[in-house]
Amino acid sequence: MTPERRKLVVESWKLLAPHSEEFGAKFYRRLFEIDPDLRPMFARTLIDEQIRKLTTMLDLVVHWLDVPERLVPVLKQLGARHADYGVVDDHYAKVGSALIGSLEDQLGPAFTPEVRSAWNEAYVLISALMRRGAAKVSGTFPAFTLDSTQTQPQGDAA
Repeated sequence: MTPERRKLVVESWKLLAPHSEEFGAKFYRRLFEIDPDLRPMFARTLIDEQIRKLTTMLDLVVHWLDVPERLVPVLKQLGARHADYGVVDDHYAKVGSALIGSLEDQLGPAFTPEVRSAWNEAYVLISALMRRGAAKVSGTFPAFTLDSTQTQPQGDAA
């Protein structure tokens, strides 16, 4: 991420941080609307405790976006733990959708297209690192798809 895009994430998170409990509640409500089948994964967890874990980790990640030597191992370990909880590759897109939607709800007009783009980029980074950590546990490498703006393989040139 560029310094400008990191700054957008950091500054928008600062706006949200005083209302982190409300944000976390919106996030889980939205996640369970997107996929009600995820709810049983949290059956043994107090939702208030889960909200605190989510917002604490997001706070850490946001502040370490420019410190990869700290961020990378933490997110890989987090992904490995989530694999043990039953999180599969398909869940990351749903979490991303719930995250971005909850940020939009919570930040309102401050969630500009530039802020949305910066958070999308941050989540791609976060989820890619977590998926790598999960791959070590599961023994399978997650399927990544190319963005339509990237070049497609052309095959062998002979």
